[in-house]
Amino acid sequence: MSSRVVAATGTASPQMAARELFQGEQGSSLASTVIKTIVMYPPSDLVQLKSGETGVVTRRSAADHGALVATLSDHHGKRAHGTQHRDAGDPAYAIAAALADHSAFPRVLPERVYGVLPP
Repeated sequence: MSSRVVAATGTASPQMAARELFQGEQGSSLASTVIKTIVMYPPSDLVQLKSGETGVVTRRSAADHGALVATLSDHHGKRAHGTQHRDAGDPAYAIAAALADHSAFPRVLPERVYGVLPP
């Protein structure tokens, strides 16, 4: 990571770090894979979907075009009683933004997001 990025901000945002990695590696497939897998919406990130729903990323999708998201709110922003699983590769449920403010969902129960594992 470039020292100018860290000097300007004190820390680097994931997007800035990804840009530096991609530019430093001149767009190599390894850099691209790292960015897609780790930096862009890693599991546990809170995200806003184009549908208006808020959710938590549970994993990268198998098709490598998005992420799988468990919803926490409905399309009006109200807490949902049930969890829907959305594929962000579907344009209707694409990730619109990462949510930096986690105050609306300070604690997300794993049982809600991942389901209860059988004994």
